[in-house]
Amino acid sequence: MRILFTLAHFFNPSNNGRHGSQRKNPQQRIQALTQCLNNLHFLFGKSQCIIDIAQRLALPVNQSQSRDIDIVICTTQDCHL
Repeated sequence: MRILFTLAHFFNPSNNGRHGSQRKNPQQRIQALTQCLNNLHFLFGKSQCIIDIAQRLALPVNQSQSRDIDIVICTTQDCHL
């Protein structure tokens, strides 16, 4: 099964911005977007493994629950990171 995620993303810094999407420093927005993408991959991606320390191997697990995911980030013109 494939899952399509669409994320609305907006960033337009201004001098009097009160929302995260309008603040001068983009670092918090970068961290939030990065964390969101990572979490989607961690939750729904195919990279679930168990570590066999004795054999020094990472063995795949939960393969029946893994999904192919596509992530689309929707932006507005130049108002993005």
